Amino acid sequence: MFKNYGVALKEAGIEHPALVLDLDAFRQNLSYLNDHLPAGYRRRIADKSLPSNPLLAEVMTGLGAQATMSFHLPLTKQVLAQFPETDVLMGKPVPVGEAERFIAACPQASRVTWLIDSEKRLAEYRALALAGAGLGAGLGAGLKVAFEVDIGLGRGGFAEPSALTRALENSSPLTVRGLMGYEAHVNALPAILGKGDTAQRRAQERLAEFVQQLPVESREIINTGGSTTALMLPQTGPANDLTIGSAVVKPSHFDQPCNQVLKPAMFIVTPVLKSHPHGLPGHPVLSQWLRRFRLIDPQIAFIYGGNWMAEPIWPETLKTSPFYGVSSNQQGFTLPGGTRVPDHVVLRPTQSEALISQFPCLTVYKDGQITDQWSTLRS
Repeated sequence: MFKNYGVALKEAGIEHPALVLDLDAFRQNLSYLNDHLPAGYRRRIADKSLPSNPLLAEVMTGLGAQATMSFHLPLTKQVLAQFPETDVLMGKPVPVGEAERFIAACPQASRVTWLIDSEKRLAEYRALALAGAGLGAGLGAGLKVAFEVDIGLGRGGFAEPSALTRALENSSPLTVRGLMGYEAHVNALPAILGKGDTAQRRAQERLAEFVQQLPVESREIINTGGSTTALMLPQTGPANDLTIGSAVVKPSHFDQPCNQVLKPAMFIVTPVLKSHPHGLPGHPVLSQWLRRFRLIDPQIAFIYGGNWMAEPIWPETLKTSPFYGVSSNQQGFTLPGGTRVPDHVVLRPTQSEALISQFPCLTVYKDGQITDQWSTLRS
């Protein structure tokens, strides 16, 4: 399979680093997620994880989603323009000045729900709403917010239900739509501290305590989950809204047990530019001895590009040289004796969100051929 990626790229006239989307693996992941994500939740797609409008369109169609979670306003604007029906929840607090400028410049800003994580930010957004009442579709009583609550991750948000209650009492004229309680920590804990199902159960119990503080009309969005945990969520409540993104292409940071059926579907494929004997730079005689006594691999191959958030996976014998630093221009990988230097190497991304936008497009692979190129979103 990995050899075929390089052959297909060369036949398509692509001999530079390419971010390849294996369409069959990607669509199999979509089908599995569509069948196995828990019922009772609105499906919300993280745009930062899949910053490509054609990719987002495939995911939203495949998962029956008409909601996104957004994290960076330049991307938010592009997603709003491309998907006129999408309901946008900000996944992190935005400085109020940035929000104000965005609202003034973006006609679709009224479809954004802003995240409030503290009493200070609540006061800032209330002041924005009061100052802007009647001035635009995104301001005044139309300014929609959700509260970030800490259900165990410990990186911000209202820490106690009582604090949320006080915030609700001081939220007018904002329209409160609900909560976001992120719980990706559940698979990051040591086993002795309840990693996995135990931590997930505690997080959901904690979220329920916050939900109880909300009036019924302010429970439209009770968001939780993420690609590391979405398949672990209970079938119903207390949340009604889950976020998913990277799992559909499954970079290596998402190799949790709950995702084991999903397949890696995105790879960097790049040509090998040159190769020569591996050794300590500037010391040819010492290098000869190191190779002779098999203390180092005998060959090094330099690729086109490098220093991506990715690890080499093909050929399987590739290693990082102890003598050459990581390079963004021509990264070197060593090969053991008897291994033929390949025409290209394949790397598996560790994540998607910081990587996809480094490439101008996703190069789509299906049935041994390059079938399309999907543009990526840039900020």
